[in-house]
Amino acid sequence: MTEKTLIIINEPFEEMILGKNTTLSYIAAALDLGHEVYIHNLPKNGEIFPKNIQQNIEAIKLDSDDSLAKNLINEYKKRNEGLANLIEEALKIKDPSILQKFSNIKVSEILQSSFFKTPLILSSITNVIQRIEPMKAPFAPEGNANLLEVLQQIKKIFPQLSFNCPIYEFDGESRLLIDKDTPQIMNEILLIRSAELMATPTREFSLEEEASEHFAEMTQEYLRLYPNKIFGKVVLKPKDSAQSLGVFAVEFSDETIAFNLSSLKNSTLKSFKETQLYKIKSALNASELKEITEILCYAESLKTNEENFAEKCELRIADISSAQRRKVAKNLYEKVLIQPFLEGVKSGDIRANIVKNSDGIFELAGITYRRSNRYNNDKFTTCLTTGGSSPFPISILEKEEQISLASSLKLTLEMLNKLPLKERYQNSSELGADFLLLGDGKNIFLGEINHHCPALAPLSEIMNKIDNLSISYAKYDGGLGITKATIQNQINHRKN
Repeated sequence: MTEKTLIIINEPFEEMILGKNTTLSYIAAALDLGHEVYIHNLPKNGEIFPKNIQQNIEAIKLDSDDSLAKNLINEYKKRNEGLANLIEEALKIKDPSILQKFSNIKVSEILQSSFFKTPLILSSITNVIQRIEPMKAPFAPEGNANLLEVLQQIKKIFPQLSFNCPIYEFDGESRLLIDKDTPQIMNEILLIRSAELMATPTREFSLEEEASEHFAEMTQEYLRLYPNKIFGKVVLKPKDSAQSLGVFAVEFSDETIAFNLSSLKNSTLKSFKETQLYKIKSALNASELKEITEILCYAESLKTNEENFAEKCELRIADISSAQRRKVAKNLYEKVLIQPFLEGVKSGDIRANIVKNSDGIFELAGITYRRSNRYNNDKFTTCLTTGGSSPFPISILEKEEQISLASSLKLTLEMLNKLPLKERYQNSSELGADFLLLGDGKNIFLGEINHHCPALAPLSEIMNKIDNLSISYAKYDGGLGITKATIQNQINHRKN
């Protein structure tokens, strides 16, 4: 029987990048496996997902034997192979800039066709691939839908199907898995074992709280990691966001350019537009530090909406009330995480793609080193889609860093596949674990684990090929190998 696969997204299919986009890899992989594929883009408002399996939804239909589908598969593989050749050439001549030759080609540019939507009755579906991006409409900050409720509804419609649904039960209620939570749970498990911690030390607070003790603790942690430094540096990030949204650093300093509360309030929002690292005076009292934190979180939250930022960018901070600042800041920073700044992130970070096999056991599918393209010390996030980094194999890391990474990956998989995390992750099937370099050429830390539509699988497939890694998913198939194996595992798990 032909599988009828529903792929649930909330981004334009026509805008997806050939050879790189992981969701598009799933679409092409399902077609390459001979599936009848239906692509459903969540509506931005109204009823987000039906409550009855006999209801219809609108979806783009692609048949595996259709010429459009065959062209999509061929062009995806062709682009992925072209990127693989460029990466190998960059490694050979030791010139990362050669990757700029790779131009991002969208689906619409290749297929040059209108994609008509057809009614699809949900009861006809035999397989689901859930690739919802939590930071795009219909979810905040662009919309008002509740991600947990939408995932619960999809699961309720398809209770018999196995697909990535990162929710778990706790005290009788459903909860979302949070990207930043699991590494800290792993640290707690290791603490009980009296073992060395593997995740970046982290503390949590709200904007209503006075957090000077957390700043002091994480500053001391930074100075412990970097004993040659004089002043501390910390990272602040929203607990519940993804894709580096709202991540910024605070460096304590005695430099003239460093902000105190007065100089910060006299600055315009426009002056913060390109800033990710803020220097502030080291001699601040607790109330000053609290207000500065609120101001910086306000500015970073406002940056997530270009229209709102443009409207207010000429205003001085002093012209905006504290109540208004806090209200806007809490759109993104319901809870704030604070960590020591890891200097190695300026060089890049590592994404490990982790998926469940047919027996429901998490396995490593591939690894990509995101080499930073940042030439400004004030920028340090490495998102590939925004041009912050370029993909390379982990073989370019220092040998001791590779050993540290292998050890951390082994420990990560061990804990994911055992209680208590095994039970928490029973509804999850794909993860993206991010590891951060300390910057000493030796050590790495687990930063966070992405649960929602993790990216880079097609790129990790390239890296498996280049490094000839002995991974069960290492067979290269033009960027579709990992996703084809993941789909087949999901189907086999359902049948088992």
